[in-house]
Amino acid sequence: MTTEKKRIVLYSQHLVGVGHHFRNREIVRTLSQNHQVYFVDGGRQIPGGDLPDPVERIQLSPVFASEEGLSSEESGRDIQEVLQERCDVLCEAIENIDPDMFMIEFFPFGRGRLRLELISAIESARSINPDVKVVCSLRDIPMRAKTADLIGPPMPDALAITGKLRFYSVPFGGPQYVHTLMARRYYKEVCPTLNTHFDALLIHGDPKVTRLEEHFPWVEDIEIPIEYTGYVSEKLKPECRNNGLPKRFVLVSAGGGAEAYELIVPCIEAWKLLLKQGATQGRKMVIFTGPFVQDDQFESLKHICDEEPFRLSRFASDFLSWMNAADFSISRAGYNTCMNVLETGIPALLVPIVQAGDQVFRANKLFELGLADAIASEGLSPDSIADVIAKGLSQSRSSHDIALNGANKTLEFVSKLSTRSRKMVCMDFDFKIKDKMKICMITHHYPPVSGGVGVATQRIARNLVRCGVSVHVIAPGPHRIGDTISGACEDGVQVHRMYPDLSHYYGEQRELQDIGTYVVHLHEKEHFDIIHGLFLSPSGLVAANVSAEIDRPFVASIRGNDWETMRYSPLLAASSRWVLERADLVTSVSTALLEKAQKTVHITHGKVISNAFDSSLFDHRPLKEIGSQQVKQFLKVKGIDRLIVGTVAMIRHKKGHRVLFEAFRGLLDKCSDAVLLMVGDYHSERDQIVFTQQIEELDLGDRLFITGEVPHTQVLAWLKEMDIFAYPSLYEGSPNALLEAMACGLPVVSSQVDGISDLIIDGENGISIPAGCVDKLSETLILLAKDQELRDQLGTAAQQMIVQQLMPVHEAKIWVDTYNLAITCHKEQMSRATGVV
Repeated sequence: MTTEKKRIVLYSQHLVGVGHHFRNREIVRTLSQNHQVYFVDGGRQIPGGDLPDPVERIQLSPVFASEEGLSSEESGRDIQEVLQERCDVLCEAIENIDPDMFMIEFFPFGRGRLRLELISAIESARSINPDVKVVCSLRDIPMRAKTADLIGPPMPDALAITGKLRFYSVPFGGPQYVHTLMARRYYKEVCPTLNTHFDALLIHGDPKVTRLEEHFPWVEDIEIPIEYTGYVSEKLKPECRNNGLPKRFVLVSAGGGAEAYELIVPCIEAWKLLLKQGATQGRKMVIFTGPFVQDDQFESLKHICDEEPFRLSRFASDFLSWMNAADFSISRAGYNTCMNVLETGIPALLVPIVQAGDQVFRANKLFELGLADAIASEGLSPDSIADVIAKGLSQSRSSHDIALNGANKTLEFVSKLSTRSRKMVCMDFDFKIKDKMKICMITHHYPPVSGGVGVATQRIARNLVRCGVSVHVIAPGPHRIGDTISGACEDGVQVHRMYPDLSHYYGEQRELQDIGTYVVHLHEKEHFDIIHGLFLSPSGLVAANVSAEIDRPFVASIRGNDWETMRYSPLLAASSRWVLERADLVTSVSTALLEKAQKTVHITHGKVISNAFDSSLFDHRPLKEIGSQQVKQFLKVKGIDRLIVGTVAMIRHKKGHRVLFEAFRGLLDKCSDAVLLMVGDYHSERDQIVFTQQIEELDLGDRLFITGEVPHTQVLAWLKEMDIFAYPSLYEGSPNALLEAMACGLPVVSSQVDGISDLIIDGENGISIPAGCVDKLSETLILLAKDQELRDQLGTAAQQMIVQQLMPVHEAKIWVDTYNLAITCHKEQMSRATGVV
């Protein structure tokens, strides 16, 4: 199976040290194995910072942190001018690249001073590809904050409102509020920025060592998926392993060099002490100051070293090889250096920078795990260092189970992540009728009342209007007998809102009679050509009576449940048969349903008309932009790259949910990260009781998400979150949900029943299974879960079928022909009845 090659932009900005750059370079090197990667570099040039050949570097004007804030290498140039130029260059590059993924390192947990260019770049990326995935790439520990700081002591009202210390910045009041104000400001920046602008958060750490909530106590307010990749650790290259390096030495390194002098001087003095004691056993001390050490400090260190037995350099491009060859390491506790220690297992001393909270935490954690010694900067002295070196030289290399495969896990995540939705199917509606036609449809469902019949009626009515037919719909409403019926034009359709009981299969005699009377009077004004009953009872029953009274052609439509279940009802079977026999023409949404009806009832003229897919009925915003509470909850459950098996239906027996739940349990045994997404709510309290018990028995709780009722306009947004669409109905008409899934290009596995058989050709545009067969459904889900290529193939074929056969223009033409045929049939029947030829 081939992996889709994506265009990935990774934004990297080192302001002080070089650790961020080298971690990002390792990620880029790995991503470039399968994808086209663009490396945006906003920091100062680093020796040995070369990138793999396939990676394209986009260099921004370098900026770095200084005592004045942000500074530029271009002396004398206004920093705001530099930042604006960087913003323009970055946005232009993004627009030219049109990325599938935009990965931003550390922001918004840091880099707040570069917010303008980063938010502008995100907006540029989304303007050309709405499906671009924006990912925050975060080291193991962000800037640390505490919940206590967020809560803080009670503040004076003026301070709480303005957030400014001013008169409270005095020894008797101000300082106690400083940390609270800073923590609140930090929180208010980070969480809203992540939730608004980002799609996922990758943490390059191992949760066995530390989790985000230990350092950022507001994780519950982050609404995007969070994934731990393991630490990003550079790997030793076989050709560089100890190649030409000296033997027997102690290594001292200071990262980028900003805090080099304070670390290296006591190390040199400690080594001199050990030399006097004869404890070095002929070893040298190799020192790397970092590329950004100040020149005068570097010269001073040269003077202190006094040549032998020291080797002093600013930088080594193959630093990991040096560490691997050394007998002992002394360093700060930055991310990359600690990963080098863990990668090589070398005995080490970590001296964290005090103000860098992440270094202090990291050093303490490795000390607790027995993987390194640690000395706080304030406790640093030649004697203390000498003691640790002497002990460390006698130690063997350590082993551990900390995950150091973060770059490869990042590649896996990127490769799985869908970054461009298939284009939604659409077609020009270029059909107009030649002769005027006026239709009256009677239905028991119509939006906003949910249900497949209502969705189909709305779609048919709207598209008939588009081709020039005048349509009136008699639909459920808020009124009671005696009320004035309300009518309104909705998308060109004249909708008459009647009584709530019309939505019940049985209806209520007085209300149904009142509806019939209303339609008869409406006909005197409108002069309908056709009376159309959608669903046999009560809609078809009313339509049949009205058509007889006003002598107009009558079309009855079997929609599924009306014949499949009503033929077994002592109360409804007879009326349903009478409606079918009275009709001039009977339509059905499936071949199987029409054949079942024809075996029981004499149907003079029958026709199969499948449902169609109409994209104009939907809200096309991505799910994240809908922003409801249920969306936020789902995105947390979904995670970053979990397989989503989904369905859209009310949870009830006829939809095969019992089978689906059991089959999904089987899938979890092979694909433990899968999630079952149920778009819909329980059909009844009884269904909720029965299925909740099954869900508990199968232990599906944390791998099942039930949305509850969802507006039909938002269904596509939920469908686009799915990888596989399952529809194991026990009996069915022509399900709108199945058509919508096919239109989204989803691979479908469905039961081989009724109208579904008219839509799914097994092995070509979906996979069909026997209804009620748990084992077959489970096997199919496992097959599709493992085979992305098969999923793509089936999804593409399903979408093509929709385009070629089941678009609104196709359906509108068929319905116009059907109505004309019904008019002809009615005339022929009347001629036979009167004996006039």
